[in-house]
Parts: sequence; structure tokens; C-alpha cells
Amino acid sequence: MVFSSLVFLFLYLPVVVAGYGVLVYPFQDHPRWRPHALRAGNLFLLLTSLLFYFWGEGYLVWILLASTGIDFISGQLIDRCGWVEPERRPTRARWFLALSICSNLAFLGYFKYMGFGVEILRDLTGTPDAFASFRAIALPLGISFYTFQSMSYTIDVYRGNTRSTRNLLDFACYVSMFPQLVAGPIVRYVDVAKELVDRRIGLDDFVYGFRRFLIGLAKKVLIANVMAPLADYAFAHATTDLSTAMAWLGVAAY
Repeated sequence: MVFSSLVFLFLYLPVVVAGYGVLVYPFQDHPRWRPHALRAGNLFLLLTSLLFYFWGEGYLVWILLASTGIDFISGQLIDRCGWVEPERRPTRARWFLALSICSNLAFLGYFKYMGFGVEILRDLTGTPDAFASFRAIALPLGISFYTFQSMSYTIDVYRGNTRSTRNLLDFACYVSMFPQLVAGPIVRYVDVAKELVDRRIGLDDFVYGFRRFLIGLAKKVLIANVMAPLADYAFAHATTDLSTAMAWLGVAAY
């Protein structure tokens, strides 16, 4: 689902904003109900974010869920080794950190770079039909962003920059948040930990966010989408088929 698509603009986004507002806004000033409302809001955002990813990637959502689960458990295990400086961490804490890093890099390496590596091996060996199944590996959308974001959490826990969270719902909401799930930026857990458990929404915040979204949407639709065909045309042709002016135009459009 693309942010500039009609489905996102006129169906998904209004439903998410309205649904979250109904769940959280009426209760955010009531001390008794506020924690429950925020938890319901996090659950709603998690489910809608998973739906957003499933819409485009289907069953490959399991990679996102697996990365989230591994890093949540790794963070817990690192924290249980003792809240001390990194150089005083016991050896098992390093193993738990290695579990997180190796798991995420394994996902990234297989799905993003296996096909590229097989292409190189095919060219070197001169066997065009070899490893055909590996060349057909689908690249999951946003895998670089959510694997590094999830992995940054365990690294911060190991370094002592933050305590591990005991709430899987909050952590999964942090990793899968749809506005930055497929295109970034990578957000560190320590920067949003407080907002995951205690935040307020108001009209000024909504207007500010809506204005930023409109500016970004205008840049995407009015500038990027118009320039893209020029860049695609230039980069799709050999340099010998392009005039100097067209080559520069393609570079500028890109």
C-alpha cells in the first residue's frame, strides 16, 4: 500500500486516525482509564500496522514478527544478566546480543543479498540455469529498516542506554509502526520509549502532523512522480544511446 494511493488516503488512513482517536482521546484525562486507553491504542496501531504490511507483502509478515520476537526475548535475557556497564557484562549477555544481531543479519542477508550473490556466482561459473530458485527470492518491503530498528533496541539494552521492556505489545508496536515501516527512518527505542506508555493527543498535534503529511504528499505526487519517468528513461538506456543533454536531465531528475 503506497502512501499516495487512493486506498491509503481515503480508506486506511481515515480509519486508523478515527479509530485511534475514539479509543484514546476521550479517556486521556481520566487517571483510572488512561493506561487502559493507551494500551488499547497501542494494540490498535499494532494490528493496523500489521494489516498495512500484510496488504503488500502477504505471508512475508512472518519475518517482521520473527525479528520482533527474537529481539524482545534477547533484550529480556540481556537485562537479566545485570544492569552494569557494557564492559562488565557477563559473557552470556554477549551471546544474547549475538543472537539478536546474527538473526537479523541472517534475515537481511538471505532475502536481500542471496539473489545478488547467486547472480555473481552464476556469472563466474558460467551456469545460467544454476541456482534458479535462489534468484527468485522475493525481497520483503522495508526489511532493512525494521531489522536494523529492532536490532538497535538490543544493542541499546546491552550498552545500558535503556532498560528492556517487559511489554511485548509496546515493543511490537514500536517495530511495526506503519508510517516508517517500509521507508524509514530508523527510530531508536530509547527515543520513543516514553511515548509508547504515556502520551497525549490534541488538535494542535493533529494539525501539525496533517500539515507535514500534506507537504510530503505534494512533494511525492507533484515532483517525484513527475521526475521519475525521465530518470527511468535515462537509466534504462545505454550511455551510447543518450545525448549529453538527456544524460544530464536523467541525473537531475533522479
